[in-house]
Amino acid sequence: MRYGFPPELVVRPRATEAEIDAAIAINLEWLEKQLAKAAQPSLGLERLRLTEEQGRREAHARISLIVQSEATALGVKVERITMRNQRSRWGSCSSKGWLSFNWRLVLAPHDVLDYVVVHEVCHLVEHHHGLIDWDGGVRAELVRVFDEERADDLLARYHKIEPELQRDGEASYHDVLTESMRRLGAPPGQEHGLAESLPGWRAFPEVRSALEELRRREWRLAILSNTDADFIAASQVHIGVPFDEVLVAQEIASYKPGHKHWEEFFARTNAPREGHVHVGASLFHDIEPANELGLRSVWINRTGETATATVRPTRELTDLFALPETLDELVAA
Repeated sequence: MRYGFPPELVVRPRATEAEIDAAIAINLEWLEKQLAKAAQPSLGLERLRLTEEQGRREAHARISLIVQSEATALGVKVERITMRNQRSRWGSCSSKGWLSFNWRLVLAPHDVLDYVVVHEVCHLVEHHHGLIDWDGGVRAELVRVFDEERADDLLARYHKIEPELQRDGEASYHDVLTESMRRLGAPPGQEHGLAESLPGWRAFPEVRSALEELRRREWRLAILSNTDADFIAASQVHIGVPFDEVLVAQEIASYKPGHKHWEEFFARTNAPREGHVHVGASLFHDIEPANELGLRSVWINRTGETATATVRPTRELTDLFALPETLDELVAA
């Protein structure tokens, strides 16, 4: 039986046509009754009459059933399941094993609900969705300092606060993180949480093998980072692959999307622009300035964002697995 669908008649694998006909004949009366009960396909707009309370109850009942089944199959433990009224997420998984879902999933097609729930349960095995899981690191610290319920809204606010603090390039990234936490309302003594946790933020699982393959193909690698030297040194340990050039905001007093990272990079390396491809995870910090500079770019879109009409990468990937082939295609040997 599929969650949320009418019962199905299932026959054994490789059953003959005669066996299938016989199974249908035996169960014909039951099948006709089920088909008579089945609702006609629709957009489900009648469900919009649900109150939020009713929607939360129905969503919790259906989602809990799927979570329990999938968690058992994966051998993982779910600590908490909550229904929320999120504005920009369908679901999330915290490092503590707490799963949160948007109650409006109950209005979505069954396959969509199934996908979102299974996706979040899988994060109990692999929590990660560029190189370092920045959003995951920030969000985990917001959960620790504030709570799971507020983390998504605070993360959205953080992404608005951070570029404001970086605009003139004078503040170190340590200070940007600390002031961001203050503006988010961190209790006294907790405002340094992001800066203190950043050295422990992990690389995505495919990063090392993808970068090793790029080096094997004789690509030269550089990091253009909006952080401080000690932060990027810690990140390089997690990445585990050497880089030919590392350039951080701290040493040039400028943050992306400003162009100074690229200007300094080309001045230091004399790298030919025709052989350069910028790879980044942010439309704002990476792809937009690359477009302005006339550089090819690869957008690592791990979160399912949509490129704008005016900011489009040369190529778009969801992770780094296909990056070596993509770069070889963009810059032919």
